Amino acid sequence: PDLFGAIVGFAARSDGFTEDRSSDNVMGELLVQWDATEDGMAYLKLGNSAKSGGWGAGVQAEEKDLPYDDEKAKTFEIGYKTMLASGAAELNVAAFYTEYDDLQVNSFNADGDPAITNAGTSISQGIELDGRWAATDWLMLSGSLAFLDSEFDDFKNGPGTSTPIDEAGNVFRPEESDYSGLDRPFAPEWSGNVWVDVNQPITDSMNFIGGLGISFSDDYYTEGSLDPEGKQDSWTKVDARLGVEGSDGSWRVSVIGKNLTDENITNTYQYFFGKQAFLQTPLTIAVQAEYRFGN
Repeated sequence: PDLFGAIVGFAARSDGFTEDRSSDNVMGELLVQWDATEDGMAYLKLGNSAKSGGWGAGVQAEEKDLPYDDEKAKTFEIGYKTMLASGAAELNVAAFYTEYDDLQVNSFNADGDPAITNAGTSISQGIELDGRWAATDWLMLSGSLAFLDSEFDDFKNGPGTSTPIDEAGNVFRPEESDYSGLDRPFAPEWSGNVWVDVNQPITDSMNFIGGLGISFSDDYYTEGSLDPEGKQDSWTKVDARLGVEGSDGSWRVSVIGKNLTDENITNTYQYFFGKQAFLQTPLTIAVQAEYRFGN
């Protein structure tokens, strides 16, 4: 009964708390495109957006800790897209700058309850590069690379960078921290991937298919409180597939390998009856068969 009550309490409060609020935001976007050449296009995009505020639903949270304000963002993006090698290759590059006011931060408060708070301002800026190249009629190469600088510009009421728990599972209330200048969660500085795709006929009715992908990421926090114990180290992951398919595309049989390097990669980290980390799928091998009926 106690466990059931706690879980229900995370979904909604039942102590008679009622309140109302309204939001009024005007959002717009301006996009300018310039066809610089027959194969290249440059663009400029300006925009602003908003996310409505609301209330948290922590079991033990006080009423003063429940409300959070609208999140507002202003974005500037400039980029260039071009075709190369007579259309056999494509290259895209984009630079962006986004400034958030009252950024909504999901984390757990000092009592271990889920909470949404507002950072004063936050800035995300970076450069993204991606492309693909049909090197031959059977070989495709593709990849992407991203640089990201995303941090709290002004966040003086952070939830605290750690929440110690004693042997009985009780949470000590830490002092609130100044997060100004610290990285935001899920914001690796460098990330990217490369992929090789093969589709080669081996008979008149059958093709060999294969692919090898390598993705990587710098380290990053995985929870809004920026607890060092929940920080994900940098990683490199390898995926692959091998198989055969009908030349008419009606059937396919593949062996698929995910996370062949068996990296421990944290999806999320949180406080819930103790500290918990939820991981991505470990090394996995699967056999996949497909058949398409009709046309």
